Amino acid sequence: MNVLKIMTEAPGEWKSKMFCRSETLHGSKYARFVGDGDLKTSPNLLESNPYGDFNIEKLECVLHVGKRMFRRLKDVKRTLTEIKKLKEKEETKNEKRKGRTCS
Repeated sequence: MNVLKIMTEAPGEWKSKMFCRSETLHGSKYARFVGDGDLKTSPNLLESNPYGDFNIEKLECVLHVGKRMFRRLKDVKRTLTEIKKLKEKEETKNEKRKGRTCS
């Protein structure tokens, strides 16, 4: 096996080759694989259809899904906090303007 050749290939290509080799070397097929949310690898592997009519099911890694959800919730919290600060700043400006009324 040429390690340098494998490292320069796209991840979807070497995963597809790995799936094909499992059938030729061991006579077995992978029915499922756990994906980590990689946008390029999973579609390439599923489109390459390494086993012909035998479909491979992609499962999502719970830890990666949780990590993405946490990051997005953190971003939403940050945005809401910024909006709240802007509103408070605007209210403070409006209160100061009301206090400056001329008689």
